[in-house]
Amino acid sequence: MKWSFAEGDERQAMLMGAKRFTKATNLNTAERRKAIAKKMIAEGKYCY
Repeated sequence: MKWSFAEGDERQAMLMGAKRFTKATNLNTAERRKAIAKKMIAEGKYCY
C-alpha cells in the first residue's frame, strides 16, 4: 500500500485526501459517440 509509512489519523487523512482529489465524472460514452457521429454527419466531414 502506498501509505504504509503512515499510521492512525495521518493515514486516514491521506486516504481521505486521495479519495477526494481522484474523483472522476462518469461519462455516458455511448451518448457521447452518438453526439459526435451526429455532428460529423450533419457537417459531412471529420470534425477534429
